[in-house]
Amino acid sequence: MSVGFDRLWRRRTAGLLALQPGDLAADLCGGTGDLALTVQRQYPHARVLLIDFAQEMLQRAPPKLEKTAGRRPRAIAGDACRLPLADGSCAGVAAAFGFRNLRSARAGLEEARRVLKPGGRLAMLEFFRPTGLFSRAKSAGLLAFPPTIAWLVSPRRAPAYRYLVRSILRFLSLDEMRALLDEIGFTDVTVHPQILGIATIMGATRR
Repeated sequence: MSVGFDRLWRRRTAGLLALQPGDLAADLCGGTGDLALTVQRQYPHARVLLIDFAQEMLQRAPPKLEKTAGRRPRAIAGDACRLPLADGSCAGVAAAFGFRNLRSARAGLEEARRVLKPGGRLAMLEFFRPTGLFSRAKSAGLLAFPPTIAWLVSPRRAPAYRYLVRSILRFLSLDEMRALLDEIGFTDVTVHPQILGIATIMGATRR
């Protein structure tokens, strides 16, 4: 659906982590490892964890992870709202299209802050709920366009894209996410819209 732009988005997301050799970074809701692998390639001397609570997703990760030379991300099962990591153990936390699917975005962000050391970086790639001028038109377009394209390409995938749209319209707006990050204890929030704001990359620093 992104016509390959998602690979560029993940590289830009990983770039916000600014990891140093030996640093530990966690990819939350990491699925089959696309973002974790991108982070590892950009920071070959860092340690990268791929975390997801769906064992079926993690079982599909090894073929991808084995494609990188040198150090590889390590896949572990875990809930992003109750991470199996110690306080302040990470220099970076990243997520691509993950926080929108949590039972509580606040809980996930609070956990991200807990496991980050002071000065650690959070980087997220996400779809946010449209607001402002033309927000109704954007919402109507979301309801119609992705499921239609998915049905044309593969009818069995259309329900997944209908869920995608519903999850976006139920999620936070950019302004709400900024406010939540500030409330939880993040600073230096940066916003990087991708392709007319279709997707957005956000970075923040743990106070």
